[in-house]
Amino acid sequence: MKIILMLLASLLSAIPASAQTRSLELKNTGYQLENGAITLAHQGQFIDPYFAIRALLSAHSVGMDIEHAALAYIAWQLPRQEANGLFKRYCLEQELAPQASAPQDSAQHALPELAVWRACADADADDALLAMWIELLYLMAPNQGLPPEWKKSVLSARSQLALIYDKSRGIYVISRSNRVGLLMDNIEIYAALRSTAEQQKRLGLHQLAQKSALQAKQLELAIQKVFRPSRQGDFRISTQAPEASRFYPEQVGQVFAPLFGMRVGQMDAKKSGQHTLSKWLGEHQVAWLAHEKDHFPWGLIALAAEKNEAQDTARLWVERALPLRHGERWNVLEEAIFQALSGNQ
Repeated sequence: MKIILMLLASLLSAIPASAQTRSLELKNTGYQLENGAITLAHQGQFIDPYFAIRALLSAHSVGMDIEHAALAYIAWQLPRQEANGLFKRYCLEQELAPQASAPQDSAQHALPELAVWRACADADADDALLAMWIELLYLMAPNQGLPPEWKKSVLSARSQLALIYDKSRGIYVISRSNRVGLLMDNIEIYAALRSTAEQQKRLGLHQLAQKSALQAKQLELAIQKVFRPSRQGDFRISTQAPEASRFYPEQVGQVFAPLFGMRVGQMDAKKSGQHTLSKWLGEHQVAWLAHEKDHFPWGLIALAAEKNEAQDTARLWVERALPLRHGERWNVLEEAIFQALSGNQ
C-alpha cells in the first residue's frame, strides 16, 4: 500500500497544480488542430497567438481544465517562437478546405495532413503577448519546474519584455518600434505578473516570485498614475491623445480593471471591481447585450461579470450570444468564455 501511495503521489506531482482541481475541460472543437495549433476562427486558417493564449487563460481563470489544450498548444507554439523571443501570426500557405471526412463533433479541427502554416504578420502588440506566454508556461509547468525548453523560452520572452518597458513612466509600450502605452495591455501584464508570481512560489522559486510580485505592484501604481492621472473618472485608454469615445477600446477598456482584479482608487480590488463593473453595466449593458456597438459580442465583459458578483448578467450574455456561435462574429476567445460560463454546452 505504501508503494502504491508513493507512486500516486509521484504521478500527481507531475501534473500542474492548476489542473489538479479542475473538472470541466475546455474543448476547442473546431478551433484546435490535431497538432495543437489553435485558430482564431471556427475551422479557421489564421492563427493569432494572443487570442489562443488569452482564450486558454480566460477559461482557466474561472475553473476550467485547460491542461490538454494548453500543453498541445505549447508544443506547437514553442518551436515557432522567434529566435529573439517574439511571436508572429500565422496563415495557411494556401487556402485549404477542411477534410470532408472529419466528424462535426471532433475535438480538433481537421485540415489536410500536408497543410503548412507560415508566419505572415507580426504580432498585433508584443507587450501583453510576451507576458501572457510567460504566464501560461509557468501555469502549466509540472511541480518539478519548467522543462529546459520552456525555461529557455521564458528567458527569451522576458528579455524582449524588458526592452519595451518604459522606465520613465513605469509602464510597457506596444513594441520596440511603437512606444505607445496601452491601458488594456498593461493591465494584462499586471495580471500576468501576479499569476506568474503565484506559480513561481508553487515551484519553490521564491526570489523570482517576490520579484514578479513587486513588478506587478509597481506596474499597478504606474497604471493608476499614467492612465488615470486625475484619480477620478474613467481611465485613459492610451498614452496618445484621446479620440472620440468608442465602445472599443474606450468603453471596453474600463472593464479590464475588474476583469483582472486590479483595484481602482483607494478601494480594495474586490470592492472596486464590483463598483466599477456595476457602474459600467448601468451605462452600457443594454447596448452590449444587443450587440449594437461592436462586431464581436465581447465575452470578456461577461467574464468580468462572472468574477464580480454579476453572474445573472454573465448568464444573460450566454443566452444572447448563442446565435452568434461559430459564425463570423465569433472567435476562439468568445468560444472559451462561452464554454466556461455555459458549462460546456
